[in-house]
Amino acid sequence: MLDSTTPPQARNNDAQPQQSPESLNGQHGPQIGPPWLPPTEEITLAQIVINDLTAIRAITQKVKPLMRHHFEDEICAAIFGAASTIATDSSAKEISPSDVARQLEENADDPNTANPEIDRAALDALRRIADKVPGIITDKPAGAAKKEALRLAGLIQRRHETALEEPKSAQNEGFAGFAGSPPYEIPEFFNAPQLLAWPLRPVPPLKPEMLPEAFRRWIIDSSERMSAPIEFIAVAALTSAASLGGRTVGILPHPYDDWLVIPNLWAANVGRPGTKKTPAQKEGLRPLKTLVAEAIEAHNANRESLEAENLLLKAKADAAKSRLASCLKKPNSIPESELRGLAEEASRADKLEPPKLKRYHVSDSTVEALVERLKENARGLLLERDELMGWLRSLEKQGREGDRPFFLEAFNGTAENIPIDRISRESFIAPHCCLSLIGTIQPGPLSRHVRSAAGSDAAKDGLISRFQLLVYPDAKPYRRVDRAPDRQAYERALNVFRWLDSMKPETAGATLEQFQTVPTLRFAPDAQQLFNEWFDALETRLTGATESVLMEEHLSKYRSLMPSLALLFHLIAIADGKGERGPISYLATVQAAAWCEFLEEHARRVYHCAFDGDTAGAELLGERLSKLDNPFTPRDVVKKGWEGLKTPEDTERALDYLEEKHWIKQHEQLPNEKGGRPSLRYFIHPALLADKETAR
Repeated sequence: MLDSTTPPQARNNDAQPQQSPESLNGQHGPQIGPPWLPPTEEITLAQIVINDLTAIRAITQKVKPLMRHHFEDEICAAIFGAASTIATDSSAKEISPSDVARQLEENADDPNTANPEIDRAALDALRRIADKVPGIITDKPAGAAKKEALRLAGLIQRRHETALEEPKSAQNEGFAGFAGSPPYEIPEFFNAPQLLAWPLRPVPPLKPEMLPEAFRRWIIDSSERMSAPIEFIAVAALTSAASLGGRTVGILPHPYDDWLVIPNLWAANVGRPGTKKTPAQKEGLRPLKTLVAEAIEAHNANRESLEAENLLLKAKADAAKSRLASCLKKPNSIPESELRGLAEEASRADKLEPPKLKRYHVSDSTVEALVERLKENARGLLLERDELMGWLRSLEKQGREGDRPFFLEAFNGTAENIPIDRISRESFIAPHCCLSLIGTIQPGPLSRHVRSAAGSDAAKDGLISRFQLLVYPDAKPYRRVDRAPDRQAYERALNVFRWLDSMKPETAGATLEQFQTVPTLRFAPDAQQLFNEWFDALETRLTGATESVLMEEHLSKYRSLMPSLALLFHLIAIADGKGERGPISYLATVQAAAWCEFLEEHARRVYHCAFDGDTAGAELLGERLSKLDNPFTPRDVVKKGWEGLKTPEDTERALDYLEEKHWIKQHEQLPNEKGGRPSLRYFIHPALLADKETAR
């Protein structure tokens, strides 16, 4: 083993070949010392010797799914530093990986630590393969060992920068050498690349008291057992419940005005992959899917009897046709009235329709097929999409230009007799269009779609802002919960859904007012006063020019959201036996106002990500820097056609963020003696180029 008496020339790679690890510590391995370090006299391993550096290198490979590959050196440096700290403070001759892991944990928890993410990544790596890593051997170092180890860590972080640097002169001060063809001066990077992370705008959690009492226990129980955000389940439950009510009962928010609001809702659950969007949404839709299953079972049970009745009607119609034909052969044999009666009975066979299945929702349907379903379900339907991005893209397909206006009108729930014109088929009329909508979407694709909509006149139609129940919650910390579901809580919620499904306007106390086509309710006096105050405050904000255009457009849809939620909460309370039929209660109105305040913060997070916090393009570009020349231009990136980097605007955003994180550096190349325009080029951090050179 090397010690402090080892002569300097024995540690100088230029003066003496590297000794084999077998002769140094009896372990296998290609060499002592990290193979990616440049030769230098400053590096000495007299104070720290890793038993098997190949194993430590393997640690960095294991941690790749968590950290970018170019942070391997920082992770190794963190392990060296932790081992050095232990060696300085103890007389141990052998330090186990678990000892180093404990030290790393202390380092990460230290508020003064420079890079807690690196320490935690190294800690995770050690914990994952602790049983496969040999012990870390060290002699108790001299007093300057800790300082030496920290200097070693710094050298590891700098990596090949030393090898790439050219001697500075007055002519190239601030540059690290030359690269490219023709050769360009490389600007010097004074900071190591940082992790690509942008903090999300904080959002408030959904408080249990904001949930309808009939749904509260069921949603909380499901969220805890699934370890999924409560918001995903709650939004799905409310949207599906609203689809059942649909056009059965509406609300007139103002005491005298005839402005009608139908309580159908559009919702989107936003989250990164792995945040359990889909299973949570399915749980929130479970009561509705139970009604679907019951409808299918009842349809199958009644189909045989209905088919027998249809056969009997057809036989009677055939007999009437035969008698009518024979009577017509003998003029004046029977009165004209009897002839007409026979003709009507004979025509019934042509009007027979097969038994219809009661529909509650659709998943993937053309507008033409959807209109047919809406004809059969005047109160409305729920459109469910697991991935909303697919639905949004379908609206942009050639030949489907009329779909987008249809959905925009169906959002209101009040549209009637909408003409649907198609070149390939005959035109038809949609008598009632009331559609609720729910789906999941990832923040990256949603951000790109929002930016695209903001920059396109054709897309500035308020489609995204119609997703009033737009939630982007924080991921729920995992906690193992293994218990039986709360059956009573679910049955209580399911009974509410059954009541809404069979609801008649009069059971809720709704009446059909003059000039209205839907029975309606109004606010109770105290609830009306609260709504008036809330509505006036919203209108003042919208006309005060204090919000961005997109946020102003989104908040404008809250005019109908608040009364819709108040009506929905009121109907759920009646169904649960906790509310009284008639005017909408004060409690339901308070809950609706709280939801609007809660949803506004989530909408702000979504729009903030779209324009200020979306790092998806930067992360993709960071992964593919090795596929670009050094230096490169923004046009080089756009020409690659990578997803999220296809436009100059998206590319510029990604480049700005990578430069902020010290991955690249912008440099304006001045014209040469032949003239021309200045060119903007980006140089890649030398620490990120080592992997590219190794691959070559």
